[in-house]
Amino acid sequence: MATTLPNQRAMRTLPTAVKEAGWWMLVVLASLGTAALTMRSLQWGCTAALVVLAVGTYLANRSAGLAVMWTVWLLVPGLRRVLALEAPTGASDPLSLAPFLITGCIVSIELYRARMSRFAAGVLTAAGCGYLIGVPAAISAPQAMAFALLAYTVAVGCFVIGYREPPRIESLTLRRVLLIVTPLLALYGVRQYIGPLPRWDNAWLGSLEGQLTTVGAPEPGHVRAFATLNSPGTLAAVLGLAAVCFLAQRRFDLAKLAGIALVLTALLLTYTRGAWVGVVVGILVVVAASRGRAGWRVVFVGILLVATLSAVAGKSATGQTIVGRVHTLGRLGSDRSAQQRVATPQTLIPEAVAAPLGRGLGSAGEASRLTATPTFQNTDNGYLSLLYQVGPLGFALVMAAAIAAGVRAVRSVRLHGGEPIDVLVIGMLGFLAFGLLTGDLLYGITGMIFWYLLGVGVRRSELRP
Repeated sequence: MATTLPNQRAMRTLPTAVKEAGWWMLVVLASLGTAALTMRSLQWGCTAALVVLAVGTYLANRSAGLAVMWTVWLLVPGLRRVLALEAPTGASDPLSLAPFLITGCIVSIELYRARMSRFAAGVLTAAGCGYLIGVPAAISAPQAMAFALLAYTVAVGCFVIGYREPPRIESLTLRRVLLIVTPLLALYGVRQYIGPLPRWDNAWLGSLEGQLTTVGAPEPGHVRAFATLNSPGTLAAVLGLAAVCFLAQRRFDLAKLAGIALVLTALLLTYTRGAWVGVVVGILVVVAASRGRAGWRVVFVGILLVATLSAVAGKSATGQTIVGRVHTLGRLGSDRSAQQRVATPQTLIPEAVAAPLGRGLGSAGEASRLTATPTFQNTDNGYLSLLYQVGPLGFALVMAAAIAAGVRAVRSVRLHGGEPIDVLVIGMLGFLAFGLLTGDLLYGITGMIFWYLLGVGVRRSELRP
């Protein structure tokens, strides 16, 4: 019988001891760094703490870490407003970087660990190169370019997070977070609409006077719901995705009915018509992909919603305003907002096509706030925003990658007989594809979700039944 000498046992345990010592040293350094940043700025300290918390949780448990990542995306904008009451930051808030830094760190680790197919690697490469084409033209505005490059490439990197998700609907971290967190966001949004606004929301709106023109509700004395997010449009996109998640489930109990009721109520109070139509598109995709199995849930919720609106419209000014806004969908030819959205492409497409390499990454959308004279900050069309920044060649690369991955996601529905995870993925992708016609959903949390879903769809298409 072989025996193990003490020296041999020591040699075997040494690597484990060294690893544990290394982790403890990293924890100590992270704690000291967070403390030092907190002494400098409350927002910097909070940013460091969130990054350490999320990445540390991810390293200990992948699923829990991803749940923290998605939750940070949903809650940090509201946290920024609360902290600004005690420690104003002026034009730039370092806490706004926290979701991007957390996602970037996790994407880097996922890329290191991933074993991807040639097709999946090609999707990542094509989309990344498409955005890089817009860098040279943006050299004159380095801050805007750097922030836009971080935002868009981190979003593309979420493809690998989705690609590495366990191929079961119950294991999708995004789905779980949306089902749990969005009803709470919806409740907060309804509270904002009813008023009065909490102090932190009031102070934030006051600091952005003249810069944010989309918060006012059609009904006097109210604001459009925006919850913990920074605009009604972003909240509407998140709630729309959550609505598709709720309606794509096979089991529909009382708790889920309450959740979808809250989500749809807040969605209506955002007054974002594009998201309303997007939900209809997403649900139609779900019904078609599930071969009608989800139809009864959609019909039930639709009847309930129409009955509620009909009852409220006669007794509430808000109900009348919402019904009136729904009616405008049939009169877009005389709607000023719709006509402005139509006129914008007519003006900017020729300008974008005239620059083969684009006008520069960060020349449109939120990142353009960092330029001296932002000219295309409020993007009403995500496709146009992309074309304007990276030009026809970059646009073709990014869209080719997205479409190729989307086709694979659709193919997985047929390949696996319409399993719930495949139906959910293409339903949410249908919502986002339509939503890009009305806003830059490739930026921020919606951009992360878009590429994440494509990653899930591609991976599912590579699994044989």
